[in-house]
Amino acid sequence: MDFSIRRVNALFIKELKDFFQNPNILVMFMMPIMFAILYGKMMGTRIPKVSSLEICLLLSLTMVGCSSAACLIAEEKEKNTLRTLMLSPLSPIEFLTGKSLISLLSCMVSSLIVFFIVSAPNVNLFLYIIISLISSITIIILGLLIGLLCKSQLETGIASTPIIMILMLVPMFSGISSALKNIANFCFTYHALVAIYKISEGKSLLDLKLNLLNIFVWFIVSSFLLVFVYKKVSLDK
Repeated sequence: MDFSIRRVNALFIKELKDFFQNPNILVMFMMPIMFAILYGKMMGTRIPKVSSLEICLLLSLTMVGCSSAACLIAEEKEKNTLRTLMLSPLSPIEFLTGKSLISLLSCMVSSLIVFFIVSAPNVNLFLYIIISLISSITIIILGLLIGLLCKSQLETGIASTPIIMILMLVPMFSGISSALKNIANFCFTYHALVAIYKISEGKSLLDLKLNLLNIFVWFIVSSFLLVFVYKKVSLDK
């Protein structure tokens, strides 16, 4: 089946309406922005700007990217419309693209808003967008995977919480002990933060190659898992 922009656009418009009608997702979208105002403006110089940006980016990735993608899928299950969509003329790539576009858009908008609110010095906007984009795509794939595996928004919230805690808290507190740092080295979110810190020190894109490689490996593995689970769910009676 050929890839249809029209079908993807129709699904995207539907997801956009669902996004604004879901209070849980709207709250998650606002959280990084509120923390950016708190850390970037109200805290003044008590917290380094780059650290504030890293924390807010983590919140954008986990709360907006992962949680919103999972909730949108789970919401379809609760409405009993997920199977209808999966059995429609939509191809798997069209379905997953249409479902993930709104999460990607909201995650990138959130990441850009916190960037300008925090105003971290010496952080190149272009490199920041690249890091945010590839990290957002990766974590949204994880969110879609969680949503497909869970039966409801409540179950999705329970299942996603430990994953979000690992991807958010382990990188955040990796400096406390060597054990946490060793664990953090496996998390792509940690490498996203390291990349942000490197570009704040004037490093180029080539200097981020190992960090980007880690994120890319997570992207590949997550994509294969998503395709496998999607096929299993769509064929499950």
